Amino acid sequence: MLGSGSTYKYACKITGVVPASKVIKGLSGSTLRLEHRGLGPRGVKALAISLLSNTHVTFLNLEDNWLTAEGGRHIADLLSENYFIKHVNLSNNHLESGGAEALGRMLSNNSALEKVQLSGNHFKDEDAMNLSQGLMNNNQLKELDLSHNEFCEKGGKYFGHMLATNEVLEIFDLSWNHLRMTGAVALCAGLRGNTTLTHLHLAWNGYATEGAVAMAEALKLNSTLVYLDLRKNRIGNHGAEVIANGLEVNETLKTLKLSHNLFDVDGAKALLTSLKKNQMSKLQELDVSTVTVNDAFLRLLETLQDRSGLVVEHGRVTDSPLLRPRPYVEPMRAIEIYLEKNKLRLWEFFHSMDKDGSKRIPIAVFRNMIQESEVRAQTPTVKESLYSTARKKRTAKGGRCSAHHSDYISCTKPPRPPCSARFLNP
Repeated sequence: MLGSGSTYKYACKITGVVPASKVIKGLSGSTLRLEHRGLGPRGVKALAISLLSNTHVTFLNLEDNWLTAEGGRHIADLLSENYFIKHVNLSNNHLESGGAEALGRMLSNNSALEKVQLSGNHFKDEDAMNLSQGLMNNNQLKELDLSHNEFCEKGGKYFGHMLATNEVLEIFDLSWNHLRMTGAVALCAGLRGNTTLTHLHLAWNGYATEGAVAMAEALKLNSTLVYLDLRKNRIGNHGAEVIANGLEVNETLKTLKLSHNLFDVDGAKALLTSLKKNQMSKLQELDVSTVTVNDAFLRLLETLQDRSGLVVEHGRVTDSPLLRPRPYVEPMRAIEIYLEKNKLRLWEFFHSMDKDGSKRIPIAVFRNMIQESEVRAQTPTVKESLYSTARKKRTAKGGRCSAHHSDYISCTKPPRPPCSARFLNP
């Protein structure tokens, strides 16, 4: 009997492809990684033939090999015979409807696979029917990735019916599809009575308010789900509020991701309020990281600090005292305040910076003085302070300090000590 390597070489000969050394070496290990190799339908046919009797490989990664429906059928035939492969990745292979049909039949018969990745294969609603049928007959598969496909309302109905009857699936990824309206509602209806699913990925769909209402009802009844991702689902304030109603009675969910939706701080506060009401909640992570919050939200969050392990990710705080902008003070008035507090006259203020007695102060020196003094805390920018001073504010009896669009401020001493009151309030 030929070994897997010899079988592969023979299969390459009859299919007209060049044997790949990476395949030959990988056939003796438990993991065979052939992603991005451009195998195509013929290349994967030769591989499938060599794997029919292989007992070593348990993980087969064929992502991004342009297998098309034909190649998908070859892999489906292989997996109907080989019961040693536990994990297969067929993502981004243009399998389309022909591949989905073959894989659906395979899932009905295979009792070894535990994880299947089928992301990005242009599957549509009719393909959901074939895949769901296979899943309803499967008693082993624990993890399925169908993200980045094109399932819509009918697809949601098929998968909802599957979830209501499937008793083994634990992780289901339907993110980046088009599940909305009746499809979203049907999927949630199936989730209500499901007793095995723990992780559900639904990010980047279109659940909106209708889907949020259905999900809230599912959260009230489901007792196994621990991870729910609903990011980017057009959920507004009302949707967040009804999900909060579901959280009031849910006792199993640990992670809820709701960022990149449409609700604001009111929706976020409703979620926190529900956690406050539900003393039996197991939630450990709440993601509302794109929601701008306020002090009221933070005060409500403080009341949940006794919840061990709870982490709430939120956006920036708008009206926190630490983030509020200081009230605007006209730059020249800010300098007046500084002079009055330190009992200085304007001339003395500038004279302290005129180290060489030239009566010309480098702008860089003026800038440093502003930044190092209390004036910095009063004025919005050093530049504004500089050019406010540049208005040639005349001191008493002809003294002046003027700034130009150059590198210096010119200072002229008045004939007699200036009256700061008259200068500051001309």
